Amino acid sequence: KDNVLYAGADVRYSVLGNWNLSETYNDGSSFRVVLTFAGTQTGGTVTDSDGGAGTFEFADDTVDFNLVFPDVTYEYAGGDFDDENTLSGTCKRYQDKDTAVSGTWTATRITGSTAATSFGGTQG
Repeated sequence: KDNVLYAGADVRYSVLGNWNLSETYNDGSSFRVVLTFAGTQTGGTVTDSDGGAGTFEFADDTVDFNLVFPDVTYEYAGGDFDDENTLSGTCKRYQDKDTAVSGTWTATRITGSTAATSFGGTQG
């Protein structure tokens, strides 16, 4: 008789929902937008308050995502949960990958107590 073994991993925290994103780049620029993650615990779509859209993947306890605009792409990598409501990682912004500008980002989950302080966008 054949036996089947199912393996899986539990996602410690969920990235789904709305987040305030702050990002700072090595060229001195910075941006703040609201992100919305939708889909499953392990992947789906992400949009921002400035009209960017992309995909996300949650694997190996980190979140990676991108936001694509007509003239620029943002990539966010190594998003680690500091706690249930805070993520941080590295990012890069480019029109051409050869001239990417690197930086760091932090996202804070928008909850009932932070909804009034969520900020609009300045990206794109």
